[in-house]
Amino acid sequence: MPEGQFTDTHRQTFTAADMRFTTKDGAIYAVFLGWPGAGAPITIHSLAVGQGGETVKSVELLGYGKLVWSATKDGLSVQLPDQPPCDHAFTLKIR
Repeated sequence: MPEGQFTDTHRQTFTAADMRFTTKDGAIYAVFLGWPGAGAPITIHSLAVGQGGETVKSVELLGYGKLVWSATKDGLSVQLPDQPPCDHAFTLKIR
């Protein structure tokens, strides 16, 4: 992103690798700004096993529901549905 005011004329195309995180009530919300493609998994490397912190208990895609996932030393890998639940940012709720 270029410095300064955020405008449509300077916006880059976001990918699934562009993530933002927030927390609320014990859950981590991972917001990814691009859809990776039909049925493609997404991996969150910062949530790899052995990084410390809590164990993942569930993962859901807001606007869709619970997802199949696995936690490994490489990261939290989440299998996404074929179609995105909306047209913009996509949010995983991780407990």
